[in-house]
Amino acid sequence: MDINAISKAIFEGAKDIIITWFSVLTRGASALRGFDLETNTTLLYALRFMVYMAFVSTIVDLPFMTGAAAKGEDKMFVVAAVVEEYLECLPIALILHGCMKLFGGRGRLQSCIAGYCFLTAYLPIIAVLMLPEKRVTVPAITQGSNYPTVVKQLSIALGSLSTWDRYMFWFSYVATTVVFVVFFIGVFRCFRALHKLSRRRAVVAFIVGLLCSAVFLMGFEEPFLSAVYHAFLTK
Repeated sequence: MDINAISKAIFEGAKDIIITWFSVLTRGASALRGFDLETNTTLLYALRFMVYMAFVSTIVDLPFMTGAAAKGEDKMFVVAAVVEEYLECLPIALILHGCMKLFGGRGRLQSCIAGYCFLTAYLPIIAVLMLPEKRVTVPAITQGSNYPTVVKQLSIALGSLSTWDRYMFWFSYVATTVVFVVFFIGVFRCFRALHKLSRRRAVVAFIVGLLCSAVFLMGFEEPFLSAVYHAFLTK
């Protein structure tokens, strides 16, 4: 597979994507009012928008990967990483939507998926802020096949860092957490509006959804990510 052909296809029509990206970053969930989230056209555009966000996030990580691993230059890694982003984001959107439904929400799945995809505009920012963490987390994920093993490897790696690297790791962790909070606040506001729930009921539903999402990530997504890293980033 030619990475140049992939890049050309990805960057066709980038103007609208960039405008949408800046709009979501500056206005958050309010930017979604300019879209009719119920239409198939909007859904397809939102799914394509998330491809761009996943691709840019992967490109941000790629120099680190190629410098830290023997097979990081494998072009298929870009495709696998983008697929992994999709398999992480879409199930979370489904889980949050399902929890909103269980608590009496009236929103449609299509509109919730579209809204969530647009809010992944924060992914490239998160990828940049996570770079200091990658020095520790990527080897830990590569060596571990499950979440407890990854946590153990991460603890060992943190203990061997210099003082400067440890400070940078925690700065990266805090900054990334802040952006994640902003992202999920946007998702909450979008889903609450679509499902027409009271604030109290929406908060409870969203917290339950986040807990279920965490279980999914630890039990299903992490082993897949570990397998991807192990396949492409080891000898």
